[in-house]
Amino acid sequence: MMTTKEKIIEYFRNTQEKDEKKRKYEKDISLLSNMYSSKEGIQALKELMKKGNEYAYEAFFCLTTIFRHNRDFSDLLKLIKKAEKRNDLCNHVSFPHIRIMYETHSESLYDYDLLLNAAHQSACDMFDNSGYHHTFANAFAAICEKCLPEDLKAIVDRWYDSALYCVNKAISLEPNYAKFYCTKARIVSITHQR
Repeated sequence: MMTTKEKIIEYFRNTQEKDEKKRKYEKDISLLSNMYSSKEGIQALKELMKKGNEYAYEAFFCLTTIFRHNRDFSDLLKLIKKAEKRNDLCNHVSFPHIRIMYETHSESLYDYDLLLNAAHQSACDMFDNSGYHHTFANAFAAICEKCLPEDLKAIVDRWYDSALYCVNKAISLEPNYAKFYCTKARIVSITHQR
């Protein structure tokens, strides 16, 4: 009988999309994170994150997804900070996306413009990936919903058109994903708050 670690390796080897620029890559990671979010699964993923393991990045991405879904932002930040010190992890094209998702979902203190610049750049870099367009659009909506009223106009003036474009792009790439429409409604409603 296979161990949890062996099952995860088998998944990475045979099921996981190899091209991290594709939307399927993130969806596969999300599916695996749902399957192995137990203590045993998390421990196996941590073991796979060791330097030199060919699936270290996939294990890292999976762990960040588990911690984000569990709203365990303390462990998520520790994991990201550890990964920032490892070139085999932080040099991946999808790494900034993980940091952006952490900042948006944890509602930690950050510079709005830096976050939106990074999220927009990721959407541009991953132009055919609906998830990256949605992440930028969602970050914009989340910031507008919680920023100070005196900051709202400047954020909307600078980023509204890009956010609306990106959420529409996400919808065009993946029209059956309801969350994208919810984000679009949040964005459109922002103009009525000013």
